[in-house]
Amino acid sequence: MVKKTTSSSNLLSKELTPKEFQRQKKKAIKMLNDQFVSTMEAVEILGISRRAFQSLVTRGKIDQIKKNGATLYFKPEIEERKMQQVELRKKYRPYDEN
Repeated sequence: MVKKTTSSSNLLSKELTPKEFQRQKKKAIKMLNDQFVSTMEAVEILGISRRAFQSLVTRGKIDQIKKNGATLYFKPEIEERKMQQVELRKKYRPYDEN
């Protein structure tokens, strides 16, 4: 058996076979893809400029997660902001009918 540890599951310090390790790795990658987005993905989802997005982050409207040079954003938070954005545009840009 190969001893592997993962921080993405409750299997810390549990011995895993290489096959089990690969299964856990795939599960963790799926969770990351389902729950987190990159800066470019967030900008695309929101349909705003990168500068506008960074302004939201700086003002604390969107939380960011930084780890070893990678910056990620919680996907449900971005999707919630997208829904709020529609209402905010109606309120502050009533002349913009798009």
